[in-house]
Amino acid sequence: PTPREGPPTHHIQVVDDEPGILQAVGRSLQRAGHQVAEAPDGPQALELHARLTEEGTPPDLLITDIMMPGMSGSELVRQLRARVPELSVVAMSGLVRSEGLGNEPGLEPIAFLAKPFTIPELLDAVAAARAQRGPPPAPQAPAEPSPKTPEEDPDP
Repeated sequence: PTPREGPPTHHIQVVDDEPGILQAVGRSLQRAGHQVAEAPDGPQALELHARLTEEGTPPDLLITDIMMPGMSGSELVRQLRARVPELSVVAMSGLVRSEGLGNEPGLEPIAFLAKPFTIPELLDAVAAARAQRGPPPAPQAPAEPSPKTPEEDPDP
């Protein structure tokens, strides 16, 4: 399937310890025209985020499960927001309720998806999270040198 026409794509990092959910969410977002990077847990997500940032394609949105072994999604969000305070986040969980997330330091503003969810609900949550932070950054054009004044230009 080809990506849909529409607003600029986002660079989205998806983190979930359940392989089926990780793949389904990633595939759905790619079909919607987004660039997706997947990680099965918090530590690998931190490594992936650092690598993508070094390569010049940092994710502008994180979609993460909250309840994961080792490192929770909440801790992942805190660590990534320490690096990138403007990072948009969608939290997903089948066990945690959204009311508890907004009260945790470093997790606001946040969009929440209760598992199980539909593809339209996923795409709505992505749109809501991005609306809180604004559109994806536009590619930067190289700055043009300012014209020289007659005093600066030795060859008039």
